[in-house]
Amino acid sequence: MMKAEATPQVSPLLLRTDPQTGITYHRRGEHWMPNMTAGMEKPEIGKWGRMWIQFMRENHNALYNRHLMQGDLYTLAMQIQTEAEEQILIETEAIRKSRAKEKNGTFLSQVQKEEMASLLAEEETVRNLVYQVR
Repeated sequence: MMKAEATPQVSPLLLRTDPQTGITYHRRGEHWMPNMTAGMEKPEIGKWGRMWIQFMRENHNALYNRHLMQGDLYTLAMQIQTEAEEQILIETEAIRKSRAKEKNGTFLSQVQKEEMASLLAEEETVRNLVYQVR
């Protein structure tokens, strides 16, 4: 028979706050450790933003490091992600409209045409947005 483990509660005696700095500390063994987290957590970035970050890291390392140190790398990646999603929708719709007259064919050929429109729009997005230095 297994016993359920209780979650440990932090005693108020194990927490302290420095009145001058306002930093709180917790006790770990004999030492007081500051309760600190990294300044900025990474936001959720989609496929296109991640591709741009990888492109910058591999091809423009100095600029990548500058953006990283200034703290705007992930903001730019999110901006590229948003722009890429919008561009893909616009270009896919434009390709569909240009091929709307070609309605003859089987269901499978129509699905293939839809897939081709999406692939063409994604290729254009990679070329125009992702592989651009900012």
